[in-house]
Amino acid sequence: MPDGDESIARPRSVFQAELPAPCNAAWDWHARPGAFERLVPPFDPVRLVSSSGTIEEGDSKVLAVPPLGLRWVARHGRAVRGALFVDRQERGPFASFVHHHRFTPLTSESCLLSDELDWRLPLEPASRWLAGGFVRSKLARMFAWRHHVVVHDLAMARALAIAPLHLDLACMSRARAQVAAFIDTQGHVIVAQGGRTTPAPSIDARLRLADGLLVVEPRRGGTIQLHCGDLVLDRRDLRRGGAWTLLEDLVAAALLAAAGRLADGPHSLVRHECQLASTPLAPLVLDGIELPLRWRSMAELEARLGGRVRAGDPRPDPTA
Repeated sequence: MPDGDESIARPRSVFQAELPAPCNAAWDWHARPGAFERLVPPFDPVRLVSSSGTIEEGDSKVLAVPPLGLRWVARHGRAVRGALFVDRQERGPFASFVHHHRFTPLTSESCLLSDELDWRLPLEPASRWLAGGFVRSKLARMFAWRHHVVVHDLAMARALAIAPLHLDLACMSRARAQVAAFIDTQGHVIVAQGGRTTPAPSIDARLRLADGLLVVEPRRGGTIQLHCGDLVLDRRDLRRGGAWTLLEDLVAAALLAAAGRLADGPHSLVRHECQLASTPLAPLVLDGIELPLRWRSMAELEARLGGRVRAGDPRPDPTA
């Protein structure tokens, strides 16, 4: 079995994506605690049972894999900022699983992410003949989602260009984990939950999300009200219809407000049910910035939420 710190001579599966950020910025995105939550597909969710660290050597995660909650224990091996990090299965559904994440510079502002996977099923070669195609398809769907998220999030960070903020977040929504993860992977810090533990002078802004309204109270004073509908997290949200908002649009607006770049008063981020058939979706423009879109059309949004887009299929360029 290959060691998690060695190169994989001939990985069984390789998935690649061009990222709109230099190697160090892309590596740092993966190293933030919220990256795991951002990368988990809604169509095949795993649950994080426990975690020690992030992606540095010796860090580990214990996952519960659906549908039966099988435990998957993964430990990180070699990690070189801006170049690579490695994780390998210690216990789980595979006979062995080693994952190299490699970052190769393309230009001063972009890099190539290569996910190299060397996996073996229990009872090979018979199991590979019976289940190998299913595993390859499942991995392709998963990495199509992961790369889509990373490309968008790095493009958003470049578009917003906001220095790190310290925020107090109170969120009475099932989207709380996703909101917090997006804030974290954009390079900001949630230092309090509802203002209970951190003194006000260390907080740049307070964020309150409930009942279709996100209220931002920057330290400089004033109040910005961001009106939103249901946040689109999975296909259930699409079936509800009515007024809705893309989670990334909402959080991007909140970050601009916290940084003092949106005027006080109400702002609407609501899209309506009649726009569900619109092709393409129109991007929001805030503070003169056209926010990168994760979804170019509702058809693509629904396909991705349902895991019907595979690695290698055309995907929108959020930097365009």
